[in-house]
Amino acid sequence: MGLIASGVIDQIKARTDLAEVVGRYVELRRVGRDIKACCPFHEEKTPSFIVHTQGRYEGMFKCFGCGVGGDIIEFIKRIERVEFTDAVRILAERLGIPLEEEGGSSGAERGLKSAVFKALGRAAELYQEVMWSRTALGESVRGYLKERGFTRESVKSFNIGVQPPEWDWLARRLENEGCPLEIQLEAGLVKERRQGGGCYDFLKKEPRVVFPIRDHQGRVVALAGRILPGGEGPKYLNTAESLVFQKRRVLYGLDKVWNHRERPERLLLVEGYTDVILAHQAGFPGAVAVLGTAFGEEHCNLLRRFGGGLQLLFDGDVAGERAALRSFEVLVAEGIDGDVVVLPDGMDPADLIIRCGPQEFAQALEQARPMLDFALEVCRKQAGEGAGAVRVADKLLPIIAKAPDRLR
Repeated sequence: MGLIASGVIDQIKARTDLAEVVGRYVELRRVGRDIKACCPFHEEKTPSFIVHTQGRYEGMFKCFGCGVGGDIIEFIKRIERVEFTDAVRILAERLGIPLEEEGGSSGAERGLKSAVFKALGRAAELYQEVMWSRTALGESVRGYLKERGFTRESVKSFNIGVQPPEWDWLARRLENEGCPLEIQLEAGLVKERRQGGGCYDFLKKEPRVVFPIRDHQGRVVALAGRILPGGEGPKYLNTAESLVFQKRRVLYGLDKVWNHRERPERLLLVEGYTDVILAHQAGFPGAVAVLGTAFGEEHCNLLRRFGGGLQLLFDGDVAGERAALRSFEVLVAEGIDGDVVVLPDGMDPADLIIRCGPQEFAQALEQARPMLDFALEVCRKQAGEGAGAVRVADKLLPIIAKAPDRLR
């Protein structure tokens, strides 16, 4: 990555309202010429975090409790837990400022990336228009989602859409709006026909419910389509990995957590889109999900940036135990603590919320157990009834040994 051109930084500072940005993360109140809040970087009951809006310190913040202070870039660095260049990139993209770099990636590559983001974002909007249209398809899918327990507000909040039953519905609309097929291909929105030329939509002909997938900054990086009842084909079809999308670097729903006015104390790691949406809907705004790939090191990097607690939710069957143990192995190696929640009767989070209600879901979370305790129990099961300590240790110690902290 090259050095950020100084002109970009000057533009960001000139065009950014520090109070407006800080207000996305903490509740502000005006006191005289300045604005106060409880500091987001340490716990306090009496506000000592000041945003200066006038005078010689305009555009700066300072906490008189922990001593942290600086400009808008320093604030984003700390609140998003990113490096300087990433903080500049976040702010530049929000403001629509072209990110010029000295000795960095080519302008062509940056332009392609921007075009791909634009195509994905517009595709998500087009699918949403179908969802809220007065067509038979839109009305039937809204009814289907209501039966599944989704509220109107959740459907809108997560920007859920619908793919009509046409082979090239999306391709034609994007092309008519000036988005060439080359960009659509780069974004994974269409695929090339093997014969006869042209392209077809990645969701093909079957109508599907479409879930936009966003990175933690809120940008659409991919789309997932779920087959409707009675449809044919795979349950899910996703846009392929691309210049802007790698499954190992995304947690579905993390953008909602990141932009929540009061970040939740803990993340809930669940398995699917529906689990995330219904958990948020039921008042558990920390739910996120891995996207059809193994939980790995780069997911852990996202968790570190969040900085809160972690609970992993798994089915209580053998497959769920194995999945929990694999996740435990990754977390141990990355030095991250967390708890395991075993859900009753093999239910997933969405089932538990819909069938039993948010209160019982909350009770299940209260029964969370430390990962090490859970892993020990699973290893005992795997070692067999009556297995001695040595056989159990043979299974558990290779996992624990990966911990970077030898004392742990």
